[in-house]
Parts: sequence; C-alpha cells; structure tokens
Amino acid sequence: MAVGKATGSVALFADGVHSLSDLITDALVLLGTWFGALPPDQSHPYGHGKFETFATLGVAAALVAAGAAICWDAGLSLYAHEPFVAGPAVIAVALVSVVAKEALFRITRVVAARAGSPSVYANAWHHRSDALSSVAVLLGAVAGVMGWAHADQVAGILVGLMVAGVGVRVGIEALGELTERAVDEREMAVIKRCLDEHPEVREWHRLRTRKVGRGTELDVHILVDPYMTVAEGHGISEVIEKSIRDELTTPSRIVIHIEPYDEVL
Repeated sequence: MAVGKATGSVALFADGVHSLSDLITDALVLLGTWFGALPPDQSHPYGHGKFETFATLGVAAALVAAGAAICWDAGLSLYAHEPFVAGPAVIAVALVSVVAKEALFRITRVVAARAGSPSVYANAWHHRSDALSSVAVLLGAVAGVMGWAHADQVAGILVGLMVAGVGVRVGIEALGELTERAVDEREMAVIKRCLDEHPEVREWHRLRTRKVGRGTELDVHILVDPYMTVAEGHGISEVIEKSIRDELTTPSRIVIHIEPYDEVL
C-alpha cells in the first residue's frame, strides 16, 4: 500500500488493500475455528460447528467488499484518464507479493485439507486470489512500461473482479451449509460403500447427510435379521460407524437406526 501510494499505482495500492483484507479474514477464521472447535454444552448440545460457517461467510463478505472497492477506485482513475507508467519499485513489490501469497496459499490449503476446515480452505483461496491479483498488477506494470498508459487501472479492475469472484464462490459454499445441503458426491459414495459392504446389513434407507463446519452429520436406517439380539444389532451399528469415520477425512456425528428386515415387504 505504501509503495502504491508513493508511486501513484492504483493497481498496487488496490493489491495492498486486498492483502489487508487477508489479514482481517485471518482474524475471522481464527475466531471461527476457535469457537467451532468448542465441545458441546447445555446451550449447544450439537456443538458449535456453525460458528465456523459464519466465519466463512465473513471471509466471503470481506472478499466481495474488497473486490467492489478495488473496481470502483480503479474505474474512477480510468474514467479520469489518469496515465501511469510503473517504475521498478512497483514491479519488484508485485513480484514479491506473487511469490509470498502463492506460498501462503499452498501451506494453508494443506492445513485446511488435514483439518477438514471450510473456513481455512476459504482463506487459502483468499491467499490464491491475492497471488493472482499481484500477477495482474505485475502484468499491468510491464504493459505500462511498454507504453500502455492505462494498463495499471485495467489491472486494478481485473484484480477487483477476481477478488469479488472468489468471495461469491466461497459465500455460495457457506450458504449451502446453512441451508442443510448434503455432503458432496465423494463423501456420499464413501458412506454408501461402508453400508453396502457390511454383510449383516440386508438393506438400508433414509440416508440423510449435512455439513456442519468442518464436520459431517448423517443418520440412516439399516435393516437386519429380525431375530438378531439387541446387542448384535448394536455391534453392527458400531462397526459401520467406525468404518465411516475411518474413511472420511472430517469429524463425523453418526446416528444409525436399527430396523427388522421383512422379506415380504
């Protein structure tokens, strides 16, 4: 931001604002993951997983707001026909930002995958969008040096659109969680396979799933031998629960209803 202000580069200053929004969303993710990891209590018997979903929405809102502000500033500068030719300082700072933000993206993405955290994953893509925006600044600076006087403003608008686009995508994912959307096809296939592979399960139905923060919740009805003891039925449910938890990368809350299998029905 300082170099952008000193040199008059709208695109570099916008990229600095984007980086500042990264810092703000980091704080939101820290708060969301901390609250989301709290154990269940009397007022939240199902846990606090949706705090992390709200943190993800906060990240998305910050991205969209930052993108809109960047486009607005760059558009005003372009409308005013303010020419700008980047110097070596703009190119150097943009290049350092590309390398640093891409490294942050890769590190954060690995951590998000290990933890199964949607808010950390969203923040990883915030880092990637920052890297891409710095690439746009870098290309705009090079184009300016080559003689295109308005390349910096155009690069700034591209930066803003990329930032807002990432925010919209992240926000749609978070809204899907709030509206009780089912898990993705990969996780659903894992769950169905665990149910199908158990030899004592004759049939199963009424499978329901949803994402809550970094966790997966599901309930299902399994049909077993009607002459099986309660203890045997309970043992089957425990085996299925363990197999699902071992297969999924996210924490799971599983409820299995035992029903008697009736061949006539």
